[in-house]
Amino acid sequence: MNEEKGSILIVDDDETCLEINNVILTEAGYKTALAENGLDAWNLFKKEKYDLIVLDRMMPVMNGDELAQKIRATDQLIPIIMLTALSFQSEREEGIKLGVNQYISKANENFDRELIAWCHNLIREYHKIDRKISSEKDR
Repeated sequence: MNEEKGSILIVDDDETCLEINNVILTEAGYKTALAENGLDAWNLFKKEKYDLIVLDRMMPVMNGDELAQKIRATDQLIPIIMLTALSFQSEREEGIKLGVNQYISKANENFDRELIAWCHNLIREYHKIDRKISSEKDR
């Protein structure tokens, strides 16, 4: 495994999608945690610190929209990528209004490369902001 690049919480009710995303991101050097629904993800989020969240939109128990809202109510900075089969423009806009940083369609044949690129970019920016906030607190 590559040097760890950050910690990502992956949320998807489809076991195959969850495992595929896990393999993609661990092979890219990220530490991952997995949740099969929004409620399980919320409980993990409250206990652990993550650098990014990748979530599906349509899930039982608590869907991706509800989870994104709960996360944004407590953490305005953590990057969120919504990775979903839904690809209508109106649905993308709804996700963005909820505070999702990036919306990636699972139907995209190169979604894996797009996912890795966005994870890299969003985590890099998140770490810059986090370092800046930490240095300001130390003053």
